[in-house]
Amino acid sequence: TLGRGGSDLTAVALAASLEVPCEIYTDVPGIFTADPRVVPRARRIEAVDYEECMEMALLGAKVMQARSVELAYKYGVPIYVASTFLEEGGSWIMARSVSEGVVVKAVVHDRNIAKVAVLGVPDRPGVAAFLFESLSGAGVAAEMIIQSTMRGGINDIAFVVKLKDLGEAIEVCKRVVKELKAQGVVFDSEVGRVSVVGAGLSSDPTIPARTFRTLAREGINIDMIASGGLSISCVVRASELERAVRALHAEFIEGVNGVA
Repeated sequence: TLGRGGSDLTAVALAASLEVPCEIYTDVPGIFTADPRVVPRARRIEAVDYEECMEMALLGAKVMQARSVELAYKYGVPIYVASTFLEEGGSWIMARSVSEGVVVKAVVHDRNIAKVAVLGVPDRPGVAAFLFESLSGAGVAAEMIIQSTMRGGINDIAFVVKLKDLGEAIEVCKRVVKELKAQGVVFDSEVGRVSVVGAGLSSDPTIPARTFRTLAREGINIDMIASGGLSISCVVRASELERAVRALHAEFIEGVNGVA
């Protein structure tokens, strides 16, 4: 079968071969600044850059699948996403479409993750490679990897996996713990990830501090942090995830004039 997003991927591939834009009609009227079911004031995004859209998809946005956008990016195919049922609206995914004055394009979230930590890992070369080669060999993708240096020549290594891969990740980590004579493995499936995404993040050094201050103001503790050129992600308690999304959307998007 084509798998999730297979019809979109096929449409993009056909558009690329014909050298025409690709129109995809779905049950939502475009791409939004957040999930409207979580943030009622979410706005439709008129145009989003390929790379921004791929980042959004990888971090939990559901409208487009990352590999479809990646294929469109590779062949320069503009994608128009709109509702099957509504004439108005729609969003373009296209080459570099950074809106003037818009730094954060969207706030996305992912409930389907879990946190795993391998405790008391020996502090020596090759240990991290062994752990993550073992995970990748089992088809488990690790994200947001953090190694904390501890006294006495041992470390803890924490990371995030998809919830569907948690069981396999735990089994792999148990074997790694035994092989390395580490202290153990712990996990937490009651977490979620919230991310602010935008091509302008790297140009504004205030974004990380504002992100963390906004969550602190809401009394939301951050378990893990990861940042890149297009996004800042925080792992928080699952029970606080939607509140985190609404707070960050209010901070970065609702106060900005115009549509992203």
